[in-house]
Amino acid sequence: MKNLLALGAAALIAFAGIGWYLGWYRFSTTPTETGRHISIDLNTPKIKQDISTGKEKLRDYLSSDSKAPQVAPVPSTNQQSPGFQPTGFQRTDGGGFVVPGTGGTVVINPPTFPQR
Repeated sequence: MKNLLALGAAALIAFAGIGWYLGWYRFSTTPTETGRHISIDLNTPKIKQDISTGKEKLRDYLSSDSKAPQVAPVPSTNQQSPGFQPTGFQRTDGGGFVVPGTGGTVVINPPTFPQR
């Protein structure tokens, strides 16, 4: 519960700071006979304009992801050219690893667990 309250407070503070920076509202105080008068002026046309601009930018950003150039796939390391001498660990088709040894090759297969 405390985490939700902290998240809400952080969102409110962020919204207030961004709104003030973008000029969505303005605070003003004027002295009166009994103290101070505090007024808040909301600039609703500016708020609507900024929100619609943000929606358009988000829509353009999301639609440009689908039109991104496709990257050519990287060839698999299992496809070896003639004369290629592998060193170190190599993957097997069964998901294991091949460890080159001094006298031969050691194959390590992944562990199998009993089904429940």
